[in-house]
Amino acid sequence: MGQSGIYIFNTSEYLTNDAIEKFRIPVIPENTVVLSFKLTIGRLAITTEKMLSNEAIAQINPTNFQSTYTYT
Repeated sequence: MGQSGIYIFNTSEYLTNDAIEKFRIPVIPENTVVLSFKLTIGRLAITTEKMLSNEAIAQINPTNFQSTYTYT
């Protein structure tokens, strides 16, 4: 989540599709609320594009309401 504010507009690291498949890296869809639960505990953000995750990020995918509502 780096230095992002409410919205994550870009990522600082990239992986190849082969690495994503081989290591089963979770893919976070656009407009997903993400929650950090290690190191920066409780930090929230909303993705603006498809991104990759790690074991320290929870994903909240709103289906019936907007991600900004979930964020607040």
